[in-house]
Amino acid sequence: MCSSDLTPHIGAEIVGLDISRPLDAETVKAVRKAWLDNLMLVFRGQTLDTDQQRRFVGYFGEMGKRGAQLPSNRPRPEGPDYNSDAMLISNIRKDGKPIGVLPDGEMWFHHDMSYSAAPNRASFLFSLEIPGSGGDTMFASMYAAWDNLPQSLKDKIDGRL
Repeated sequence: MCSSDLTPHIGAEIVGLDISRPLDAETVKAVRKAWLDNLMLVFRGQTLDTDQQRRFVGYFGEMGKRGAQLPSNRPRPEGPDYNSDAMLISNIRKDGKPIGVLPDGEMWFHHDMSYSAAPNRASFLFSLEIPGSGGDTMFASMYAAWDNLPQSLKDKIDGRL
């Protein structure tokens, strides 16, 4: 396993690690350190079923639960891959019905539950199909944003959290 930085502020790619298999304690420790150091990790070329995804996420702590139900105008997928700790987001339709929620590309992704008193530690995204264009996912480091604020603005904000 090796990692390389994706940008100066956020992200690293982990290469040579099959996260579909159980990981030993030393590897879990190294992956967690890479995550803490880089805030966002990319593992390309993985093939995971739902149970393997849950096992991998479990290395980072207990999985959060969605706090709110989907609005009544959203599709309600059924089956083993849709429950309170996972959400399938897809524009694929089978027999004319969406297989996931938010089927028409209207989701601008965000970190779920950031408004709660105890927000989820992380979000895990697993892409099954990536379009040839569009579908970009962007990340931002709030640490870098803070570090680049003028001191006068930091002084105004300090203590208001």
